Order: sequence, then C-alpha cells, then structure tokens
Amino acid sequence: MSHNVKITIENSSDSKLKYLEHKFYDGCLEKGSYWPKVIEAKSIEKIMCCSKFISVVGCSGWAKYELDGCPIYFCFSNPMIGENGIEVGSNLKVFDKMGSHYSDDVETQRLINLEQDHKWLSIDIANTSGMTSYANYTLKNININNIEDANIEMKDVHNAYCALTTETIRKYYRCDTAPTAITGLIKSHFKGLAFYKNKIIFTHTNMGVISNDPGKYLIANNFTKSVNGQIEAIYNTEPKEWSHPCSSQACGSFMAMGIEKSANGNDKSEIHIYDIRNVEINQPAKFITKIERNEAVNGVAITKETTLNGGKYIVAAGEGKKISIYRSSHSSLFDPNLKFSLLYEFDICDGRDEFNASGSGLALITQTDGSIFLISLNDFDSGGKSRMNLYKLNMNELSPEFNELPCQRIDSREMPISGVSESVRGIQYRLAAIIVAFPIVGAALSALLAALGVDYLNSSFRWGKGLRIISADRFEVYATDRNVLPLSQIPFVGSSKDFSLVIWNKHKDY
Repeated sequence: MSHNVKITIENSSDSKLKYLEHKFYDGCLEKGSYWPKVIEAKSIEKIMCCSKFISVVGCSGWAKYELDGCPIYFCFSNPMIGENGIEVGSNLKVFDKMGSHYSDDVETQRLINLEQDHKWLSIDIANTSGMTSYANYTLKNININNIEDANIEMKDVHNAYCALTTETIRKYYRCDTAPTAITGLIKSHFKGLAFYKNKIIFTHTNMGVISNDPGKYLIANNFTKSVNGQIEAIYNTEPKEWSHPCSSQACGSFMAMGIEKSANGNDKSEIHIYDIRNVEINQPAKFITKIERNEAVNGVAITKETTLNGGKYIVAAGEGKKISIYRSSHSSLFDPNLKFSLLYEFDICDGRDEFNASGSGLALITQTDGSIFLISLNDFDSGGKSRMNLYKLNMNELSPEFNELPCQRIDSREMPISGVSESVRGIQYRLAAIIVAFPIVGAALSALLAALGVDYLNSSFRWGKGLRIISADRFEVYATDRNVLPLSQIPFVGSSKDFSLVIWNKHKDY
C-alpha cells in the first residue's frame, strides 16, 4: 500500500523562496515531481511525495528553502503506522516536534521572525488523515509597525444590511488551554468577537465557583482553507480582579472592549482601548487608555469619523436599553493628551422588545458620506432568538435646538441559527462514557447540560458575537457557542471541535 503526501506551498509573501536541500527519511518524490528551485512571490507550487515500492514505513521528510536569508524547513509525514504529521520552522528541530495533532484538517499558524524591523513570516499549516495526506503551507508577510487607523468605510450600510442573507456556515476551533476551570463552565462564557486582518479576538468571562479569576481573551486565525482551526494564544484581561470582559469591536489596528468586575450588577465599568497589532503574531494587545463609567456595560463598539467630520473616534457603550456615545479629543489614539468625552446618552427602547438586556453586542460603521450607523446583535436570555437591528446615529445631538431623535431605527431582522453545534452534541452523546472515564470532568459537563440544556449552550448572539467589515459593500456577522467544551482533551472522544463559530457571509446581489 502506498502512502502519499501531496504538498502545496502557497507563497503569498512578497519574497521568493529559494530551494537549498531536502531529505527523505522514508519514501521519495513521485516520478515526474520535483522540488522547485524557486517559488516566486504570489505563486503556488505542488509537490507529490510517496512511499517506496513495497515500503513498510511510509513517507516522511523535509525540504529546506530560504526566504530573505531565513531558512525554512517544510516537514511532513505519512507513516504506515500512526497518524499523519506536518510542521514548519526555521530550524530542523521542528521535525522532531512534528506530531499527529494536525492530521484532522485543523489549520494552525507558525510564526518566524525575519529579524527585519518588526517583520515576520506567517505560515498557516493544515494536514489531512488518510493514505494520501494533503499537507498545505501558506506563507504571508506581517509587519507589526504598520498602523491602520480605521475600518473600511461603507458606501451604503442599509443596502449591505439587506444584502446579508440568513444562510450560515459553521466552523470549529480546538482550544488546548481552556479559558476557565472545568468548574467555571456554568457561570463563564464567550462575550464578544473583534477582527483584525486574519485574526479573531474572542472575549471570555472567567467566573469561578468560589472566587473569580482574570477575564480572558483568545486569539485565533480567521482561517479560510480548513473546516477546523485552533486557538493560538490566551491572555488575561486587566485589572486582575475583574473577571467579566464584555463585547468588543476593532477599528483598524485598535480595539474597544468593555469590562466589569463581575456579572452581579456592577455599579461601575470600564471601556479599554487597545493597540492590537501584536495580536497578528499571537502576542498580547497593548493597552492605550480607558473610559471610566459609573454604571455597568455590555455592548461596546468603535469607529472613526470621516476626515470631513473631524476624524475623531466614536465609541458606543450599551447596558440594557441605554446607549452612551463617546467621542475622542484627538484624531490619533496615540496622542498623549487623548481623552474621551460623553457626547450624549439615550434609551434605545421604542416600545418593542427587540433590544433586550441580555448582553447585546454592538458594532459601529462609518459610511463614506460621514453618516454613522449602529448595529445591535442580540438574543433573548432563553437563546435561539438572535436578532440584528440597524440604527442611524445623529451626531448633532449637542445642539440645544436639536429636536430629532438621537438614534433612529432603520431596520430589524431575525438571524436564525440552523442546527446544533457538534461540540454541544458531542458532549450530549458521549456524556455517559465521559462520566465513567473522567468522573470530575463528566460531573461538571453533566451539571452544565442539566442546568442549561442543549439549546441554551448552542450558538447565538447571547454569547460571543461580532461584525467584520470586509469591503465597502459587504460585512459579515458571527456568533459562537456558549462555552469552550474540552472535547479535544478527552482521548477517546477524538474531536478537535471544542466550540463552533457560526458565520453569516452570504449576500444577495442588488
């Protein structure tokens, strides 16, 4: 039986890859295949490797290339016995670290510092199981010195809102280090999502049974080639004694995130503004400043005005039906005299219960004509009733003669979520076996299911929610499951689907 490795190297970087050498420990190149001497920038090459005739060991080895003077080892393995492996790095030690943990089509990222003034090489890797494995490597440049001061401005927000269909896709993530202790699953859950380049930042509360620990934010790739991804890094929020980070939104290279000490009706909260460029290399975000509030907060959003309107940053904060609008004093978030002032507050309630106080997420979008729109992503506490509302803000509220509403609702629609996350179903169907094999874990998961139920644990805007602007004409919307469930940590379950991410990204053409 032949064991094959179909290698795809997608060089999306700005530099060419130059071949140096290769080695097979087992196997060889398939007849007619070869290692390209040069893989040009913005090009793709495919190489076919296979086991030798009547081989009993399979196919494994590495190819060494050079990019901007930095060596890169592309490692692969498809053994006769055992699971397929993939790895990449700047030295040969990575071959020995190659394991089978990426053999089920889980896409993950490797980073190589090119030692050129904050320049990095990002390599996404993904592999498959089977006698013929598909080992994929995608190379991209990262320069964390580059600053994007705003999101894309949209031409017609209402049209984009109407163009987004209710059709969804679902992706899954593995999380090797849980954001909470197993005993914290009932109280803790996802809160928000923010997007920067190809990264997703998940905010997550961390409330224990006896005492609370620092809240968390999780960094992952917004992957495109595989059906499964992986959490790349987890960091604590600040202050250390505050366990309840809230929803968030990114604006270019910056992010606004709400945070509370706990979920028990806090009398104060903060909105933290971060520089998130380091997130692109899976490093912690850098704190810039904060907006202190004498009341709780849940939904938080940020955008930047057009230059015509002053180019200042606008932050929206929501708690229940009350929305607060803040404006920065300067057009640069790095200005040493930067501060945020409250512009106005209003109650978004208009006699309908479509903006429910169950932890709504917010997003702000700037239109090219200078208009600013607010989108709420919300679900009733029972789960399963996700709704997206569109509002237009009136930024002239400071005028004492102003008689119009500060916020006008433009549209409202339900965003149904089809099916149940396989992560939740995995716990439900395997619970009895988990209890026998891992009594403590099984007891915690049993209590979670009994207390909350499958529908409540399923994906919705009640938990992690977020919006990403992808062009001047389109945006996408996201929702997570309630919890990270430790399926990947339970050996006999054999799943890398610790939680799912539902995505609304299909659009009508008008």
